Amino acid sequence: MHLYKRQCPIPYSIVVHLLPQVTLTCTSASSNPLSRISWTRNGAFVRDHREETLGSVYGGMATKSKMSLLVTSSDDKSQFTCLAKSDEFKTAVTDSLTLRIRRKCSKAPSISASP
Repeated sequence: MHLYKRQCPIPYSIVVHLLPQVTLTCTSASSNPLSRISWTRNGAFVRDHREETLGSVYGGMATKSKMSLLVTSSDDKSQFTCLAKSDEFKTAVTDSLTLRIRRKCSKAPSISASP
């Protein structure tokens, strides 16, 4: 089985300008047997995600998972972690990100001019 992880994973943030919906995507590297993907949000497992299998290099398969969520300002600084695991290995390969929520302006700025 081949399962690859970046040598130096760097935690990163996604800045969201208070859109109603955000979709997070996680794709495993090529593996055989197939990896399964799970998600956590602030350490708690999230069950609501879609998973699909893709053909990949070296005769293996990749797993792609998408999780959509409606965001609010209370989601600011929420940490999401994607975990890819195969039955052949005891440990999971993980990658994390932190959502940063920025509020939209309540009304557009106005410009006034006098003659």
